[in-house]
Amino acid sequence: MVILFKQASLKLSWARGIVLCVTFVLAGCYSEETTEDIFDNYLYRLSNSLEVDRFKNLPEKSLNWYPNKSILLYDIPDADINIMQFFQLSTCDLQRLIGERNSSLGKLMTGYHSLLYEEQFLALAKRCQAILEDSSPLQEILQTAIKHKETYQGQIRWNAIFATEEMSFLFSLGTQPLNGESLSNAPTELISALEYLNSWLSKPSMDKTALALQYETLAKRKYIGELRLTMATAIKTLNHADKLIEQRLSKKPLCYQQTPNSQFAIVEQVFKKYYIGQVQPILSKLYQQTQKTLLLIDKLQAALPAKSEFTTFWDHVYTSENSEWKRFEHAITEHTQHWQQLLSQCGRLPT
Repeated sequence: MVILFKQASLKLSWARGIVLCVTFVLAGCYSEETTEDIFDNYLYRLSNSLEVDRFKNLPEKSLNWYPNKSILLYDIPDADINIMQFFQLSTCDLQRLIGERNSSLGKLMTGYHSLLYEEQFLALAKRCQAILEDSSPLQEILQTAIKHKETYQGQIRWNAIFATEEMSFLFSLGTQPLNGESLSNAPTELISALEYLNSWLSKPSMDKTALALQYETLAKRKYIGELRLTMATAIKTLNHADKLIEQRLSKKPLCYQQTPNSQFAIVEQVFKKYYIGQVQPILSKLYQQTQKTLLLIDKLQAALPAKSEFTTFWDHVYTSENSEWKRFEHAITEHTQHWQQLLSQCGRLPT
């Protein structure tokens, strides 16, 4: 009877657990805390422990959207080959390639299709030159076409990489900041795709499947937009936290003669539990992922003749001293220094 009673109790407890869990699912039983929640809780705990008021409506910088495709596109002049010259290329595969390019679908060619076409054109044109006699009138025509393609190669590649829907989607701000779980999963696919494109520019491959896969990866997620929004949230939070600490520093020291007291114990707990325990891991992962991703984008655009509109945009995001990236780095450094200044009043210096 005792065994039966225990089994019944276990079943009842298990059933109650299921009911409770189902009951609270809609209330967020398994909901993940957002980055904003963690940051806001940190500011709440910090202001309470320091006994200072939080600020309202702090100014924040707006983020620039990725430039429109029409602005980023270079206008590439056509290399004209008349119909008679076109038919004289029947001994080369170049005739077939040009025919595909001038079809209704070929005229809409963008992205990786455009990259592949341009590389195939150059390869076939040079091969065609090699099999034609030096006296052939087509030699001059082919040389003119090759020179045209090589002259505009950088601009063509720029159009096919940065003036695309895929790149615009990757940078889109129509999303939300990353949470802790998302930041724990490094964007390995995206990093691999950007590394592949950087490598491709120096050593082009005709592997259509591989190139298509990289473009698919760019269009999977608005990851750089998410990183930028998360950085903006972090910058705002750290700047706000600095102002709270500055308020406390403007008053009498936290500890008398650098001797820890009861208020210091509360402040130290906020520092260890909420800043070191919750906020800093987010900042660390955000820093690592943003640094690697933006560096690969920077390397990619530096290898191409970037449009001035993109250069201006990129200055705001990454390059200039007042860029989003630099302000994020500066905010982390400043906040560390503020904590050092505050805790030194009690003889404790965080490392």
